[in-house]
Amino acid sequence: MSGTESVDVVIVGGGVSGLAAAKKLLDAKCAQEEPLKVVILEARDRLGGRIHTVSWDDVAASEQYTKRETALDLGASFVHGVSKRNPLSQVCHEVDDTPSQLRMRCGTPDTVDQIPLKLDDENEIEDSDMSFYMGAQGRRVAQAESRRLDKLVGVVLTRLHKLAVEGPIDVDESSSPALAFCDEDGNGPLKADLWKGISADDRQEVMKLIRIMDESSGATLDSLSLRYWDFGVEDFSGGDALVSHGYSQLVEWLQRQIEVKGADVRLSAPVDKIELLDQDDLIAAHYKDEQDNSKRINARYLICSLPLGVLQQKQPDVSFDPALPPRRKAALGRLGFGLLNKVVLKYNKIWWPKGAQWFNVLPPPASAQQAADETSPLAKTVSQSCLLLHNYSFVASKQSRSTAMLVVYLGPPLSYEVEKYTDEEVGRALHNVISKAMSSFGAAADPIETFVTRWHSDPRARGSYSHLPPGSSPLDMIEASSSLWEGKLGFCGEHTCHANFASVHGAWMSGVREAERVLDCIGEDEEEDDDESSDDD
Repeated sequence: MSGTESVDVVIVGGGVSGLAAAKKLLDAKCAQEEPLKVVILEARDRLGGRIHTVSWDDVAASEQYTKRETALDLGASFVHGVSKRNPLSQVCHEVDDTPSQLRMRCGTPDTVDQIPLKLDDENEIEDSDMSFYMGAQGRRVAQAESRRLDKLVGVVLTRLHKLAVEGPIDVDESSSPALAFCDEDGNGPLKADLWKGISADDRQEVMKLIRIMDESSGATLDSLSLRYWDFGVEDFSGGDALVSHGYSQLVEWLQRQIEVKGADVRLSAPVDKIELLDQDDLIAAHYKDEQDNSKRINARYLICSLPLGVLQQKQPDVSFDPALPPRRKAALGRLGFGLLNKVVLKYNKIWWPKGAQWFNVLPPPASAQQAADETSPLAKTVSQSCLLLHNYSFVASKQSRSTAMLVVYLGPPLSYEVEKYTDEEVGRALHNVISKAMSSFGAAADPIETFVTRWHSDPRARGSYSHLPPGSSPLDMIEASSSLWEGKLGFCGEHTCHANFASVHGAWMSGVREAERVLDCIGEDEEEDDDESSDDD
């Protein structure tokens, strides 16, 4: 092994949490004569992790975009809970003072504008109207009926939240929301009276709409804990917003901020071992450089920002010496890591309403599904799935661009299924269902290009974001956030932020939290050194 260097802090992983930790560390120490030496080791050839913005002019190339007006987010897309308290809003107070502004898109289809993330209470975002469509029959649900069903969804979810918070304390912790939804008369074991006053026909339609929400958690209803299915989702008031010109703006800004203060960012540097060096009171990261040479770097402290999906692997790419304690492994094992994939469908021309932002394509009744679907497992899964479509031609029109593109958000099981097929096969199966469901707008030619994200197959991600399955609790996330090795080894990432998991701001907050802990430890070290110097005098 050639060369060993020593620094103050090594951060493993260059996603938002790792970058936020680096910024906090360097902001706190940059005024001193000897600022901290911080090294970021990132396995990919880019920063950002599950934030990845590309140009929609060449999506299939999957290269970092070069024209801001053509940005398309293949990973994280939204700021959730836009308010003054959201750290991403606070960040933009700083970004606004730089030439490159972080902006987000908000409003309804009629009043969309680009405004800075720096918001006041009067600028909270209202959800846009969604148009609902039935499946293969191509019958459009009237807007008034869509709104009525949307209200019913709100009623049912409010009741589910009340059941989770106020339900019997002896409810089995292995229960899921799926069990509550099956209790049609309120006489089941959970006494879940979710459907009171809602007809049988409406129940079917409401359940279809609720299933679309599988993409928000990356997990099906039976994979979520009933007790904690919506834990933390209301931590920040306010609506959701897209980041105009792509989320990678945040990554680029963070990179500039930390590098100007001395951060050493090393790309294509996968870490394969994290080791405690007892004899030197140091911690070591073993990694490969861009030439595939084995390297080791020693540090006083190390912050691990690897995704939960990577840490959960039975044969992980990164080993710990000494091994993670059983309690930590058990907590990581109980947590869930869901999967949201996106499918980009590009067409020669727009054949759907330009003014609508979102479409929900709902499956037809089982009796109406065509027998042809049985011949293809993918086609069958698509025909039975609820599809959420984002009209990117609408987004492009607000940036003085013209593009005919639909982005399909897929939750499980379809999000897993599409990774088994080629982009063309997935595009063909989706287009067949979508074009039939939206046939009232006219005939649609086949897409000219399809691109499928594959976050589960990605060895640097192994999924999208965390959730709480039956049998788990927020305590598992708190355990995942706790430092080890007498504080030398710390952890951050959205899965370690129990009140704001599965969000970019949760990842950010976890990085800041961990940096503050390390700064406290460094301060204590310096006080001890001063005391020893005084004793020597």
